[in-house]
Amino acid sequence: MLYSKMVRFSSQFNLVCDDAHFRVMADSLFMVGALLGSIIFGDMSDRFGRRPIFFLSLVLQVVFGLLAAAATEYYTFMLCRLVIGSTTSGVFLVAYVIAMEMVGPTKRLYAGVVCQFFFTTGYILTAAFAYFIKDWRILQVALSAPGIVFLCYWWFVPESARWLITKGRGVEAKEILLKAAKENKVTIPEDILDNLLTKTGMANGDLPSEQGAREKKTRARKATLFHLFHYPNLRKRTLVILFSW
Repeated sequence: MLYSKMVRFSSQFNLVCDDAHFRVMADSLFMVGALLGSIIFGDMSDRFGRRPIFFLSLVLQVVFGLLAAAATEYYTFMLCRLVIGSTTSGVFLVAYVIAMEMVGPTKRLYAGVVCQFFFTTGYILTAAFAYFIKDWRILQVALSAPGIVFLCYWWFVPESARWLITKGRGVEAKEILLKAAKENKVTIPEDILDNLLTKTGMANGDLPSEQGAREKKTRARKATLFHLFHYPNLRKRTLVILFSW
């Protein structure tokens, strides 16, 4: 007799007959999580830094991915899928921003293409994993566990120098830029770097008094989600992205 050796979550959670519609909720909640994560983790990375939020998202993604594989009932699995969706947005979007902020304007196109290339490759590998792994729990572990390897990035990926500059942390930004120049075997005279940081008011990590006053006023007017619709060009791009999603 021929029979399928696949072990599906729908059969283990008894999602049949009247409960069959619950099957699609796993993917629906994942996308809801992706929407929420893009807002939550995007804002957090602006507030607390790219690097810590990237690793926070990565750790949560791995933890809840493994918890989903061990889920014994449907609602726990759905909760895990929601969190996985949100943290997936956190990992990818913050990593994308880090890549954009690490390079100059002329190289951003290439950096963006490389990020999207690996994103697409990941989806292709997901299909390949699913073809060879028939048990959904083992598949979930196989897709989640590799994230542990990327925790080693903590020792290789610095904070975004651009983000540090916007937060008035010029000394730290200078150290990172000098280290990057050394790694690329490029010499940047410190006077030129100091002049660059001085133009932004960051050379000593503090803003000049007049500029500091302006900065405080600017920060007092915090941007909100509705600012995306204030300007015609930005509004058009936002609507196109929302429609695409």
